[in-house]
Amino acid sequence: MITLTINGMKIQAEDGASVLGIARANGVWIPSLCHHDSLADYGACRLCLVEIIGRGSRRKVTTSCTLPAAEGLEIVTESERLTRLRRMVMELILASCPQSPAVLELAEKMGVKAGRLETNPANDCILCGLCVRACREISQAEAISFGNRGVERKVTTPFGEISPRCVLCGACVFVCPTGSRLLNLAKIAGEEPRALLSRFDAEMASTGAIARPFPQAVPNVPAINPRACLKLNRDACGLCEKVCEAKAICYQDADRLRKLDVGAIIAAPGFETFVPDHDYGQGYTTNPDVVTSMEFERMLSASGPFGGHVVRPSDGRAPRRIAFLQCVGSRDVSCRNGYCSSVCCMYAVKEAIIAKEHQSEVEPTIFVMDIRAYGKDFDKFVERSKSEYGIAFKYSRVADVVRDEKTGENEVVFTDESGRLQRERFDLVILSVGLEPSADMRAMARALGVNVNPFGFIWTDPLRPLAPSGAGVS
Repeated sequence: MITLTINGMKIQAEDGASVLGIARANGVWIPSLCHHDSLADYGACRLCLVEIIGRGSRRKVTTSCTLPAAEGLEIVTESERLTRLRRMVMELILASCPQSPAVLELAEKMGVKAGRLETNPANDCILCGLCVRACREISQAEAISFGNRGVERKVTTPFGEISPRCVLCGACVFVCPTGSRLLNLAKIAGEEPRALLSRFDAEMASTGAIARPFPQAVPNVPAINPRACLKLNRDACGLCEKVCEAKAICYQDADRLRKLDVGAIIAAPGFETFVPDHDYGQGYTTNPDVVTSMEFERMLSASGPFGGHVVRPSDGRAPRRIAFLQCVGSRDVSCRNGYCSSVCCMYAVKEAIIAKEHQSEVEPTIFVMDIRAYGKDFDKFVERSKSEYGIAFKYSRVADVVRDEKTGENEVVFTDESGRLQRERFDLVILSVGLEPSADMRAMARALGVNVNPFGFIWTDPLRPLAPSGAGVS
């Protein structure tokens, strides 16, 4: 450890650490547009100027991000000279990149306004080099670099062509302070990047390569996605290990196989929700305003992708008429699920009531063959939804959902109780999907030595529901 002085304050720091990092860690603000804690600095933006106090009255101006801390070093971060120089630099940056939110915000904070220099509205790159450094140091791809010289200098790929080295990690886009249009990953790599989607939010929100599985996870700590981690797949990046103060990151961790002797086994395999794919119809795979009940459940949640607001995924507009289509993937031999899933009617009624409570002008309509309200007083709950919330029930068989691309409305085609073909338009359509066995349930049943029923669920005696066919398993 060494001791240096910043604005008359004695500070202890690691030998060789950047003065900019030390100052910020101790609450001293120094402006910068080209600094990132995870990347090497080279003073591109020239905003982080400071003065080094030497012998006598001599003062040297230099960039603080490239200035290493040394014993006895004395630094001044605020002076009339520094203010004048920083404002001059900021005027040049503002003129070359006048529409960047980050540049405008910093210019306002520094008290700099555009006007003296001619601006270039078409430009959005300040040539800070953060993207180039991120591509080299984080992803180790080196897919982009600086090209040309002088006023023609720009960020580009080798020879301006598609780069096969790009791994679509998005590190360059993440660190860019201006959101430059030059960093178009589809043009750099020749293909569109695919976002990591959160399973907990029904894949309606993105997540990171390291994140908590869901808010109430046990243990409630972030976990690394091994399919997306650059360190595990390319031996690159490794930033989470560098910044984790708890030193909890261990890339060498792996699953371990353990054998336990037990007296009994409780089989709790759970289930999966039915996925209405392209062959099933009703527009789920092609219509953005046809969503499953699980997706709508996350839309209603205050911690969900839309903050609890009932909106249409296609345009973010609040829907007025909402249709719930029942028995999607249940009581339907065409998808091999001829059984009733028991829960769909009740969760549809619940979601319709919550949507009405969120937005009083919503008009929910539930299309049903019949209502199966399993449970004590569940029928009363259904009747209360009609009398207190005005939720409509249509006894019908739905054939299809057709989207009107001009109006954005969704036409539900159905046969009513009299057998006549009818059509009604809705802003949002919810598919009340049923439940089916998980993909690995049959393998689990074989391993446990128990039978499954014709639908793939673990078989139990109807009169003894906790007694499957295998001894010692319940």
